[in-house]
Amino acid sequence: MRRLLSRNRHLVEALRDALLERHELIGPEITDVLERAQSMAEVRAARPVLAQAVAGRIGTSPAA
Repeated sequence: MRRLLSRNRHLVEALRDALLERHELIGPEITDVLERAQSMAEVRAARPVLAQAVAGRIGTSPAA
């Protein structure tokens, strides 16, 4: 159970924050919060890859 919560900590924290802000979440509000949190986590995970790709392009000359 701890491993599951740890792996999905970003989702738990997103729900916590939304509940603190709105005091309750109903139906699609819950899935909206979870989907937004998951998307943000995926973007954060992709940042190092994007940064490496950009750095690689900076070091090369553009094709003529």
